[in-house]
Amino acid sequence: MSLTGSVSEDDHRRVYPEVDTLDSSSSRDTWYHGLDFSILLLRLLPGKRSWFFYGLGPVLEYSNSSHDDRDSDRGVLRSEVLNSSSTDWGIGLRALAGVEWAFNEFITLHAEYRSSLTYRWDDNEYTRRGSDPETHYSSDSKSRSYRLQAEGVRFGLSLFF
Repeated sequence: MSLTGSVSEDDHRRVYPEVDTLDSSSSRDTWYHGLDFSILLLRLLPGKRSWFFYGLGPVLEYSNSSHDDRDSDRGVLRSEVLNSSSTDWGIGLRALAGVEWAFNEFITLHAEYRSSLTYRWDDNEYTRRGSDPETHYSSDSKSRSYRLQAEGVRFGLSLFF
């Protein structure tokens, strides 16, 4: 049995002065949190110095993000703020297949390939506010979908003491 999980976080702010003027600027604030959790039941096919393994199990995914963009131009007294946020959930199955090779009794090298099929709930909000009330805009969207995702190859080195 294999228990895996990952948590990621990103939070940063950038300010961009406009190239052609000193009165204009743009800034972007970005925030992201993500969680991925799975339990995999593994089957091992041992060999003499290498072995093949494969597995299958449930996966739960969650992510939440927001973006705030601000543009301003003091020369024409214009400003605009764009806000977007997203909350996503996923539940499904993850499969993996891999091979591990032992250099000796203390060091092994392994590679595995993962793939998942999840059902997703995505909720998105978007708001635009400008100095002119006619430019105000807001929208909400909800979507449900299936996602088949190839998660790529992972390589690892294990040391046993």
